[in-house]
Order: sequence, then structure tokens, then C-alpha cells
Amino acid sequence: MVVETEGKFTSGMSLADLRDRRDEATYPPNVEACLDVDTDRFLKLFYELIERTSVLSKNHILKVLALFKK
Repeated sequence: MVVETEGKFTSGMSLADLRDRRDEATYPPNVEACLDVDTDRFLKLFYELIERTSVLSKNHILKVLALFKK
């Protein structure tokens, strides 16, 4: 996978190029993509981060996180 980072052709755009670009010498990969998520672990770590850095109450944070579990 390659992300065009200079804005020459796609400034402000999202697109998919379906052409075969497996020649890594010409088009070296410049991005890592997440293909799977451990939802429970992510939410636990996210909750811990928010709890440490937020002025919101724990109850409020739990209500917001519950929206992600639906």
C-alpha cells in the first residue's frame, strides 16, 4: 500500500487505485494498515487514556464508550 503524500494529484481527496502496484522498487510501501482490531483491548486502553487525561466523570466516559460497543 502506498499513500500519496505530496498532494500533487490528490490534494484533499481520498481514492483507491486498483492498478497492480506490487513493484516495490518503483512503488515502495509507505504506510502500515490495521486489518483487525481487538475491540475489548482497544476500548480498555482508550478508557484508561481518557480517564487519565480527562475532566469528564467515569460514568460519562462509560456512557460514551457504550456507544462504540453497539
